Amino acid sequence: MLYRIRLLVAFFVVLSGGAWAEQQARGIPIQPNQEVQSFLHALSSTNAQERQNIFHAGTQEEFSQKLAELRDKAGGTQKFVLQLLYFSEHARSTRQGMLPLVLVEQMNISASDRVAAIVPLLETDDQSVLKIAYEWLEVIDFDGNAQQFKFNRYRDAIRDSGTNVPQGLVKYMYTKSPDAALSSLATVYLDRDEAKSLIDQVRGEDDARAVDRLSQRREWWAHLYVVAMMEKNPSLRTPELLRKLEQDPDPLVREKMSKLRDKLQPR
Repeated sequence: MLYRIRLLVAFFVVLSGGAWAEQQARGIPIQPNQEVQSFLHALSSTNAQERQNIFHAGTQEEFSQKLAELRDKAGGTQKFVLQLLYFSEHARSTRQGMLPLVLVEQMNISASDRVAAIVPLLETDDQSVLKIAYEWLEVIDFDGNAQQFKFNRYRDAIRDSGTNVPQGLVKYMYTKSPDAALSSLATVYLDRDEAKSLIDQVRGEDDARAVDRLSQRREWWAHLYVVAMMEKNPSLRTPELLRKLEQDPDPLVREKMSKLRDKLQPR
């Protein structure tokens, strides 16, 4: 509770970068709820009168009740998360940018509800949408105590998807942490002992040996790790490995290789 109070106090003392102006939508696949968006704009306003107009008594109880009403009008918790995401993506000031995460804390919106709302957005090609979706998921998936990403929450969904792997989710995982992605997917596709043995080997080797080992395996998720590591470390991009992965049977690996090749082209 003390953390939430501090977060709310921090929000309301942030200096605004300017009043909100109508902005052209940038392709985010969310239909804005005008009542919800108007409330969020008023709540984030630097004009005290505008903020007061959305409350009568100004009590915490009234504030909580109003948020619950907005959540219901949005269509439930997960759809309300999408409204927060839409507002965040169109934020025009630090004050506006902070508000959605403040409300997530205030309303006790679970990580599961946020993930369920955001993960489908990872399939879009709109880079502005992907950027904000990645940022919101990172808040959930990064373990600050361990200082590493943990993707365990996604294993069942990937396992249940069969051959219809959620590519946007996999791209996000490998972009944020190839090691955590490899660990999670090895657990999905290998039995427990084999997965543990592979991960222990990779962790105990330098990058060059680990990449060589995984490139010799047949699994797409092992090859995707190799590509991700080559993106991060130019010294791993041997001509033989580049040629091999460009001809990989998996379309996601080939797509990542094509983008890597584009980066390597002289400008």
